[in-house]
Amino acid sequence: MSGIDEDLKISNLELSNTLGLRLTGNNPSIKHSGNGDLNILSNNGDITINSNNIKVEASNNIFMNGGFVGNYETLSSNGNASLTILTTFLDATNGTLNINLAAGQIGQIKNFVFLTDGDNPTHNVNILVSGIMFSTITLNTAGSTVSLLYTPLNIWSIIGGRIY
Repeated sequence: MSGIDEDLKISNLELSNTLGLRLTGNNPSIKHSGNGDLNILSNNGDITINSNNIKVEASNNIFMNGGFVGNYETLSSNGNASLTILTTFLDATNGTLNINLAAGQIGQIKNFVFLTDGDNPTHNVNILVSGIMFSTITLNTAGSTVSLLYTPLNIWSIIGGRIY
């Protein structure tokens, strides 16, 4: 098939085996040029896409049923919050935490949730933020949250949260 320069065109394709579909090459793609919807369905499990980056573009809206669930981590000692994980839960049972947050990617969102202070009101969480007007965000009480957005100004901006 190496001598064929044309695209392979199939009007209807259903895979009914356990081997699946594998696309190889420099720019493998699934192209939909019709007027109807392109549906990728799984009747018996998850659809998994493994990639360094996933880019979704639409000329109109992107709709999602079922919500968006990002990965999370729990930190219980001083250290760095991951930039590749959406939400960081903070456990200050053993004392005050100092957590570093480095510069992100424009449009990136990062959430922090102060889970527990070990019933000791002197245990706080200090989030040391790179590129923010205030370099430290302090959460004083378990249950407090803060959500940040990395902006085109190369700073983290507070976009939400709740301080108790």
